[in-house]
Amino acid sequence: MGPSYPNPNRALTPGETALRLAVLRRVIEGDGGSGWSRPDVSRADAGVVVSVAAHAGAGVGSAMREGLVVREACAGDVDMFVELMMLADPDVEPDALLTIRRLISASGSWSLRSLGRLALVAVDAGHVVGALLAGPPEWLYDHPEMVPWRAFLGQRIATVLGLPVRPESRRSGVGRALMERAENDLRAAGRGLVTLFHASDLDAYYAGRGYTSHDMFAVCLPGGRVLLRDYPNDLRVAVKSLETGVRSIPMAGVSVPVVTGLAPDTTPPVGLRFPK
Repeated sequence: MGPSYPNPNRALTPGETALRLAVLRRVIEGDGGSGWSRPDVSRADAGVVVSVAAHAGAGVGSAMREGLVVREACAGDVDMFVELMMLADPDVEPDALLTIRRLISASGSWSLRSLGRLALVAVDAGHVVGALLAGPPEWLYDHPEMVPWRAFLGQRIATVLGLPVRPESRRSGVGRALMERAENDLRAAGRGLVTLFHASDLDAYYAGRGYTSHDMFAVCLPGGRVLLRDYPNDLRVAVKSLETGVRSIPMAGVSVPVVTGLAPDTTPPVGLRFPK
């Protein structure tokens, strides 16, 4: 039996809302030091809130739906993409939806090649039944000390920010197909690690997809320093390596495995931590 899914009408906690705002604002706004191009969108229009990946809707081991096509989102997908993001978060602000429309329509398509981001749609019998949005991790922008590594790590780590699937299409392989395509595209583009956020009751589901989940994220930075990030309430961060050289290892004094191998000099010395 597949995983249970949070009620899409559940009110967001302040911590969840703050986290989603921070993550999506940085994806939509971009950053001059990130190494990713920045769309011509004002910060006032960039208040995008999209649900974490809690609506994948494919039970572990479920069969792939015959005839399902997963491709990059394009201008013709604007309405369906926005509708699905509203499904993921019914309280999404109108300005956020307008921003999504502008970005997709202006770019022609969202891709790792054009905007440094990834937006996918799953199409079944001519209808968009699922979507996926991925972008850079928010912690790259949290400390001035990160500036020297933003351009590099921004192209080595990706975060899945939204994975909504229509209710009638859940548990039929749509979410899995979107994730597999995203992982392949991210790997081909040089990303070595993919992360996503989910509720604690989805640990087993994402474990079945090769992810490990914790309430904290730890990554070894160039020079051997370690960044630790913990998350509010019952929000979990799941990680999956996209390369054989990227792996999570135990480290004394850190309660979760530390991701290493994103850069040549990322073997953590014992006990050294990066500021939270």
